[in-house]
Amino acid sequence: MQHKDFAEALAGSLRRHYGGHIPSFSTIARDFALHSPAGLAPISVETPRKWIRGESLPSLERLQTLTHWLGPEILEPLNGGFLKKSDKPHNGIHPTADRIANVTELLEQLTSDELDSVEQLLGHLVKAHVKQRGNGKA
Repeated sequence: MQHKDFAEALAGSLRRHYGGHIPSFSTIARDFALHSPAGLAPISVETPRKWIRGESLPSLERLQTLTHWLGPEILEPLNGGFLKKSDKPHNGIHPTADRIANVTELLEQLTSDELDSVEQLLGHLVKAHVKQRGNGKA
């Protein structure tokens, strides 16, 4: 995952949500808490500062809250090319098969709760992709 790309996507989403400007870190932390599901620990004022400066990335649970709050566009830098299509075979094997094998290996290491989060995030990515395709961007 690319910290800088995520930071730019987050900043852009915040600007769209807040009428062209990025609010204070305390406002972001407060509004994040308002959009978080019950049981998710609140974030400190330092957390959005680190996200916007590209110093850290949110956990899956926090990324899910950001997606519901600010929209699926925030996931674009994190999709790792899952939605990009390539028709060029690699070593006689279609690259999709290699990617699926790699993703399957990673998924096997996750807990049930983490798998639930990944499933929901992928659903948001697919919705964003379908929406872009409908707008002629894909």
